Amino acid sequence: MDISFNGSHLKLIDDRHSSFFGKLPNGVVIKELETPVMVVDDDTFGLMAVEAILNKLQIQSFKANNGKDVLEKLEDLYKYGTAVKLILMDCEMPLMDGFEATKKLREMMQYGELPSCPIVGLSGHTETEIEDRVKKSGMDDYVEKPVTEEKIHEILKQ
Repeated sequence: MDISFNGSHLKLIDDRHSSFFGKLPNGVVIKELETPVMVVDDDTFGLMAVEAILNKLQIQSFKANNGKDVLEKLEDLYKYGTAVKLILMDCEMPLMDGFEATKKLREMMQYGELPSCPIVGLSGHTETEIEDRVKKSGMDDYVEKPVTEEKIHEILKQ
């Protein structure tokens, strides 16, 4: 595990996870935030954009690149005492898409293997094109890309 400080952010890195613990204004150390969010997207730019918004809001985030990756990372996090409060899940990804990953996560949550949390789908498709698949997969809501700070605020209010 490595901890680094780049002047404005404290970053904790281990071999699988990267998370920001918030800004350190005027040298004040901010404790680990209570609202970790898992961001899942195969598009590096999309992943970085959502992480930047969460970082600006001082919300701890973890990232995964596809459905298989998120299943493994959430299991590992929970095994070591960390449960996420929200999953922002891209709907279309290689290896395992967000719909299939959500179905598997809901099963794991149902059987007590993971704590329950909301899963919000992210997609470039319009709501009418994807709404049925979102509901059938077990996602709680859907947000059309690009994800903005305002959209993140709306999700967090729910």
